[in-house]
Amino acid sequence: MKRQYFVLASLLLAAVAVHAASSKSEHTNDAAAFSRLKTLAGEWEADTAMGKAHLSYEVIAGGTALVEKETAEKMPAMLTR
Repeated sequence: MKRQYFVLASLLLAAVAVHAASSKSEHTNDAAAFSRLKTLAGEWEADTAMGKAHLSYEVIAGGTALVEKETAEKMPAMLTR
């Protein structure tokens, strides 16, 4: 009997977790944050302790992905998507 209650409680908690993870407000916040990141699109430059850094941001894949390319005088190039 205790095992049945444990299984039932586990299933109930799992259902609540799935519902919370897919809540509309969370997706709205994600979309707003990504929209703000997309405003970085363009070329950026800064003087750092590692020398002059160059960054570029490009919106790709129909506006669903953002690519960051970073180069600096004393560092190898990096790419993030």
